[in-house]
Amino acid sequence: MVPFVAFSGSRSLGSVGGPLFSVVQSVLSSGRGVAVGDAVGVDSSVLSSVLTLGFYSACRVFCLGGVDAAGIPFGFWRGSCVDTVMRAYASGIQCVWQAGGGLQASRGSALFGRSRAMIRFASQTGPGSGLVAFVAGGFESSPGSWGTVAHALAIGLPVVVFPVGCPASCLVMVFRCCGQVIRGSWVQASSSGAWSGGYRFVPAVG
Repeated sequence: MVPFVAFSGSRSLGSVGGPLFSVVQSVLSSGRGVAVGDAVGVDSSVLSSVLTLGFYSACRVFCLGGVDAAGIPFGFWRGSCVDTVMRAYASGIQCVWQAGGGLQASRGSALFGRSRAMIRFASQTGPGSGLVAFVAGGFESSPGSWGTVAHALAIGLPVVVFPVGCPASCLVMVFRCCGQVIRGSWVQASSSGAWSGGYRFVPAVG
């Protein structure tokens, strides 16, 4: 299996379409796959980018809901990009249905479970895998997105964060979400190109 890069981020980000598209294109062009959730905002934009680029076999969508025998979606919530997910499904993109635990799970538990399932999947695909997050504001604005970043860091998955509408100093917010001490620093991912707006986490040595 090729390495997969998981994408996560806020449901309301404003205009990040160009930079986000370029990063998705960079990942796919490098021979890696894209894993993404089913929410509006970043998830929807990432999935739309994959559909535009035509890399259908190199994508996995982790969904709260599912489809019945007639192909009718069920179990999604108001924050899901159901139309985009169904377009992806119709295009042959692999969807992981009820990734958050199914209908018996509470909404909060299902959202958390879906993100953990996506991160776990990416981490199991080996070298070259990682997480890219486009996050708006601090912890209070995007607790779920920062929580996903923290979980990825806690299991040792390489992480790049694009802070949107907030200074790079907001990256320290991630440590509020993690139940263990994570030592390291954030450095600019690249001086130019698609990754120049991102910050890569570098674990401390020793």
